Amino acid sequence: MEQLRAVRRLALPDWCIAAGFVRNRVWDHLHGIAPPRAPADIDVLYYDAADLSKESEARYEQRLGELLPGLPWQVRNQARMHVWKGLPQHKDTSDSMVYWLETVTSVGVRLEEDDSLTVLAPLGTDDLLGLVCRPTAFGQTRRDEYEARIASKRWRDLWPRFARDFGLAAGALTGNHRSMISCPTVTRRAIRGHYELSTLFYWLLWGRHIHHGLWRADESPATASTIRIGRAVAFE
Repeated sequence: MEQLRAVRRLALPDWCIAAGFVRNRVWDHLHGIAPPRAPADIDVLYYDAADLSKESEARYEQRLGELLPGLPWQVRNQARMHVWKGLPQHKDTSDSMVYWLETVTSVGVRLEEDDSLTVLAPLGTDDLLGLVCRPTAFGQTRRDEYEARIASKRWRDLWPRFARDFGLAAGALTGNHRSMISCPTVTRRAIRGHYELSTLFYWLLWGRHIHHGLWRADESPATASTIRIGRAVAFE
């Protein structure tokens, strides 16, 4: 949270911390890696169409270095990121992330003044939470760039459950049922940890009406799912 608090002090327009910082933290958590690995960089995004200068980005990086020294800050104004891609100017920070190469990186988090979290996920969070990497629609148009980028990341070495480009990578169809991850190394603790993390994203995206259910077809969902979820995610 200290990184989010530091960036909040800059009062940047439409800001978030995104990309590898968020992805790696989530994937470390889902693999039970604690404390999380140190980030290679901390990608700070903001959107200011009135000031497209690189000098402003450098000043923000310097200020963050003063607030939290020794961290690999990287600040980029998304109002100018379209230029090298040969695209029209992005509408806002979320719109800029639509034009990244892979879905799992297109997620950002902002700490609001009331200490609530806002998740910027224009392409959703399913792939991030499911440990699945696939190209965005834009990435499909630049497949060679996408393939080279993914190959250079060594994600499978760092996160063994990482999967590429398979829509059912985090589950499989068996008969008339869709099964969850089938892996003897996935413990109840890991499953519980997943929901402790992912419920925040679900609430932010769909509201507090979201319900994780687990019940048979002949059971009452409201009662049975409460009992069965409690049994399935029991304390170890």
